[in-house]
Amino acid sequence: MAFVTRLVVIYATGSKILRRKIFVDDDSHLDLHQPGAGESRLLLLLNGPFDDAACRAASPRKRGSSRLPGGVASSMTRAA
Repeated sequence: MAFVTRLVVIYATGSKILRRKIFVDDDSHLDLHQPGAGESRLLLLLNGPFDDAACRAASPRKRGSSRLPGGVASSMTRAA
């Protein structure tokens, strides 16, 4: 039985609009969920809230930010 360990949040880089949330059970699955053009990817642990409001609050405010509160990394920004 697999256990979900992380949440991948894909959002629009410019507007910060959430596009999709994907629960993964293994870090090897992270490569399967890449952002598209104009999107960024945020990785969250499941030890906190992960509703839409919490995901929006965790997204970096400035373009190019790579560290989030709590040491969670944001990665994979692709320009449009």
